[in-house]
Amino acid sequence: MSSSPNQHKPLPKPLLTRFLNYIWTNKTPKNTLNQSFFIKPESLNKWRKLSFLYNFGLLSTAFFVAPKLSTPLKYLTIWGIFSNAVYFGLVLLNKNAPNKSFGWKFTYVLGELAFAVESLVFSFFFLIIFPWMLKTRVMSNFDIFSQICLHLFAPLTIWVETACNHLEFPKKHGIFLGILMILYSFNNHFWTKINNKPVYPHLDWKSNKSHLIGLVCIGLSFVAYWLGNFLYKKKKAQRPNSRLSDKKSNL
Repeated sequence: MSSSPNQHKPLPKPLLTRFLNYIWTNKTPKNTLNQSFFIKPESLNKWRKLSFLYNFGLLSTAFFVAPKLSTPLKYLTIWGIFSNAVYFGLVLLNKNAPNKSFGWKFTYVLGELAFAVESLVFSFFFLIIFPWMLKTRVMSNFDIFSQICLHLFAPLTIWVETACNHLEFPKKHGIFLGILMILYSFNNHFWTKINNKPVYPHLDWKSNKSHLIGLVCIGLSFVAYWLGNFLYKKKKAQRPNSRLSDKKSNL
């Protein structure tokens, strides 16, 4: 019995598989979440545990003290802290995941996004928001300390992580940063219209200056992403050999 011409054609790969193959430069990527530059991976994992507790604590406090449960959602600061908390929780769960699993890849990209967003939050806050707050509000020492906890110490957790881990920040992963920034822009615009006042000063989505600030912020997020890639290349050049934290790694 003769076989049909189409009998031996390979089945098309699922859409998710094809997309993952596209965004990973290496077609068979390996889970590097358990590798560390400069410090022992065990020490990095301790930092991850502390960072998860810190960011989760900030996130819980923000929603607890907010007048409405939805109020914190308007702020990019909260988006960044949420990204941190989820990343640090997932990286502890997926650091030894099989190379073919989706979990570690999602965690990997999330770490890159958290770094870019938190770097933008730090820059935007201390260059624009904080000076404006000091001029227009009477701030106690506790108020200032609270802002530092949100806008300096929270970014610091992901900066230290990125200084030691193996996140490469490849160009193709930048598409997710673009999607995230577009989503937040719509979110910011929504809350500005609903409350009839800007979420952040000078960002009312009406004036040319406002739109320019929005574009500059998106640009700064990509600059931060590029810096992540630059940092990885520097680490790779200085310390070509990194260490695994335990024998369970699938590399």
